[in-house]
Amino acid sequence: MKILAVETSTSVLSLAVADGSKILAEHQSMSHKTMSDTIISKIEKLLSKAKVALSDIDGFAVGLGPGSFTSLRVGLSTVKALALVAAKPIVGVSSLDAIAAGIKQDGDICVLTDAKRSMVYASFYETENSALTIRHGYQLGTVEEFLPHLESGMILAGDGVSVFKEEIDAFLKKNKLKVTLADEKFFQPKAKALVQLSFERFNEKKFDHPAKITPLYLYPEDCQIARK
Repeated sequence: MKILAVETSTSVLSLAVADGSKILAEHQSMSHKTMSDTIISKIEKLLSKAKVALSDIDGFAVGLGPGSFTSLRVGLSTVKALALVAAKPIVGVSSLDAIAAGIKQDGDICVLTDAKRSMVYASFYETENSALTIRHGYQLGTVEEFLPHLESGMILAGDGVSVFKEEIDAFLKKNKLKVTLADEKFFQPKAKALVQLSFERFNEKKFDHPAKITPLYLYPEDCQIARK
């Protein structure tokens, strides 16, 4: 099964083409121009690099955010158009899940990404034998609202870790907690992680309806904080 994955929840455009679990080619680049002006040409170059035609693609995986409203719309509308042309299914994946899935280490994970306006998107996971389970997912709030959920031994990932490093460090020191800060390469969601997370759903034919799939908007439409 050949999958084309598109992740546009941040200013970084991430693309990947895979045959099963094997990544044939991938691309990451900052969007110096309007993403809608460049995404198709980037996809065409990626397919050419992978020596795969659009007609060879069996399914499309797309990052649903949360993240930049404009970029998410560009990514999803592009995937919908390509899926329509190729008459192939779509699977949508949370971009926060993609960040967590990129960490190949068992344990508890907290993903914090910058939501602007002094807010963060947050999600909490646990991994065992490479299986990712969501504990508390897809939340929006101030970083101070999520700090009490941190535990010793937890892995912190996402660009919110650097944006709010001062607040996080102060909380950890005050509460004598020891956590692992993920490398900066885990700050952004990668398209190749979408392949990993969508593969089982493709095999089970659990697709998203092209007319109903939407970006994961938490802000400002849905601003509720899930609590323990």
